[in-house]
Amino acid sequence: METNQGTKLSLSLRENISIGLLLFGLFFGAGNIIFPVFMGQLSTGNWGLSSIGFLITAIGLPLLGVVSFSLSKKETLIEYAQVTGKGFGLFFAIALYLTIGPLFAIPRTATVAFEVGFSPYVGANPQLFLLIYSIVFFGLVLIFALKPQKILDIVGKFLAPLFLLLISILLIACVINPMGDPTQFEAASKYQGAALVSGVLDGYATMDALASLAFGIIIVQSIRNLGVSHEKAIAKETFKSGLVTLVIMAVLYTALTYLGATSLGIMPLQENGGTVVAQAANYQLGRFGQILLAAAITVACLKTAIGLVISIGETFAKQFSAISYKLWAIIFTLVSFGIANFGLNTIISISTPVLMFLYPLTIAFMIMWTVHRFIPLKALAFKIMMAVMCVLAFFDFLAATPDLLKNTPSVQSILGFATDYLPLFELGLSWLIPFVICLVIVLIGLRKKQEA
Repeated sequence: METNQGTKLSLSLRENISIGLLLFGLFFGAGNIIFPVFMGQLSTGNWGLSSIGFLITAIGLPLLGVVSFSLSKKETLIEYAQVTGKGFGLFFAIALYLTIGPLFAIPRTATVAFEVGFSPYVGANPQLFLLIYSIVFFGLVLIFALKPQKILDIVGKFLAPLFLLLISILLIACVINPMGDPTQFEAASKYQGAALVSGVLDGYATMDALASLAFGIIIVQSIRNLGVSHEKAIAKETFKSGLVTLVIMAVLYTALTYLGATSLGIMPLQENGGTVVAQAANYQLGRFGQILLAAAITVACLKTAIGLVISIGETFAKQFSAISYKLWAIIFTLVSFGIANFGLNTIISISTPVLMFLYPLTIAFMIMWTVHRFIPLKALAFKIMMAVMCVLAFFDFLAATPDLLKNTPSVQSILGFATDYLPLFELGLSWLIPFVICLVIVLIGLRKKQEA
């Protein structure tokens, strides 16, 4: 539909699907494969409940993030966060970019691709082969990141659909020919009485809710490029396109969780989801099918790594212009290479505390910006909410730290206080009830009569 001036008020169905597939391509990378699979192994017969919880944070929050970014009418993540003040906004944006970039998410792309495609065949010295593989992987990342135009078009148009096709073949095979009966195996303790909440927390690990704020500008700009310029129309089309992504990812996540739950019929509990996918592919499709899957996942992870280096490198080059994009790309690639060689399990264990801190802040931003567009709030409302979330998120951060730090007397004292006085703390959701209370308070006391 177009106005009399020729400005489009909506996208066609084909355009919505196109934007939805773009969003899927941006989101679905390394963690989206391994975490639901491993969760399935842990939750066994309760895989359905844990899958529902996983979908809330791994799909619902990213969709909310993209929509909230479009509703904020901001051009960058830094502007989005600086409603709380320039200092905190810059801190939040940099922390988020480093988390979804060179410190955790980019290194994870290489380690997941290695775990799925090559680790089962390298024998007794996987660390050496990971080093060799990561040299090649990040060498390609840097080459394409420095000249991104053609390779991103090729990957987005051909290789992402190829990955979707190949992973679908494996998942369909697992549904038709289950590897085992999940109800015959005992679930891990946290999935026995709190499978839904455990699934919610497992969804954090994909980092997609964090990435949604960084990817939001790409989606908004893509919709503008298709001729939609009215802010409310952009938000509406963002949501409609996001539903396409939601459906695709919901099907994939549910099937991957089921794969993990049934995999115990042919293998014991693994250390991570990467080895589960590799063994399941070999069982269902044979050696040839496993090689095809490994190639597809390598390409998918390579695409994600290139895209992250480019998007974060360009952001840092604009914010810190003393260093060129080329040098930022080199720095981020080298840092990612170094961290990747600590291995997938180490990356996951180190990233967990950071995610437990950043997620409450990110969720608060998403909800506050969404509410703000319908019930305008003063900037003080954002500042109060972020102050409360920072304190509460710090407790969850400490609870997720490695035992060496967590078991120190000072940290144990802090955690003891949180256990006694913060509801849901032991579930990793100590921020939830205070957030709701705080939201009600700011809605009553800090509303604006009209938006500036």
